Amino acid sequence: MDGKPEGKNYESILKFYKPNKQMQGSACQFDFAPEKQAVFFEIARQLEERKFDWAGKLTFKLADVDICKILLVLKDRSKLANLFHDPGKGNYASSEDTKNNALVVQKGDFGYFFKLSQQTKDGKVNSMQINLSEDEVLLLELMLEEAIRKIYKW
Repeated sequence: MDGKPEGKNYESILKFYKPNKQMQGSACQFDFAPEKQAVFFEIARQLEERKFDWAGKLTFKLADVDICKILLVLKDRSKLANLFHDPGKGNYASSEDTKNNALVVQKGDFGYFFKLSQQTKDGKVNSMQINLSEDEVLLLELMLEEAIRKIYKW
């Protein structure tokens, strides 16, 4: 698909594309960064039939505890994971003007719902969401478990 971010090793990134004919779809990717001991969740809006706005993406840094909270939802041990990051307490934001980030992961009737919201220092909120199917979530579960093993060198 066109519109991929530049400078990435795409073999290590788990990607999901959800375009639609109304051009209101989205795409997301999970990028494991071993040197930062984190997985980066990135989400972008659909621009064209097969193109997404990766330049305008939202990013959320998932540390080990965040990954475990998401895994609890993916393994049906919890219905909801509410994650909140204040960039002033750990540099989790992708932009200096970001006040906070919130990621909600929830099990639904037909898969899993991921919604990322960023609030800027001037109070504006930007949100994007994507739904992932059971089979897509199985891939994500495997990737996140492997990330935890590599973070802890197990």
